[in-house]
Amino acid sequence: MKKSPPREMTELERATALKEVKTLEFQFATTLANDPHEYVKRTPENEERYVRLFENWKKFGVWGTWHRPNGPRKYKYLYPGDGFKYWAMSTTIHPIEARLASKIINRTRIEGADEWYAGEVRRVRESKMY
Repeated sequence: MKKSPPREMTELERATALKEVKTLEFQFATTLANDPHEYVKRTPENEERYVRLFENWKKFGVWGTWHRPNGPRKYKYLYPGDGFKYWAMSTTIHPIEARLASKIINRTRIEGADEWYAGEVRRVRESKMY
């Protein structure tokens, strides 16, 4: 049986998702220098907001290809309209303490990525975070 494509977010769903994403604390990832991105860790403090972002990703995400050095890989991406695309490292939410629980959601800029990356690298170096 063929799966139907995800439906588009309504304006209210999009506005709610964007409001909540702004309350999550994303950190610049210092790994994968050729693929600049940020991530948020799931914590007891952000549990509800993290789960809602994860559920939006599952419900409204679209499949795309990440072209990595050792070959392409398919990921589901959420494009909520804030200039980022989001993806999770797990396909199931599970309780936070479960071994297979989703614990990281990533995002990267889709507009102005080069300028954003240069600024983040500069900020990380100046703060000596690595």
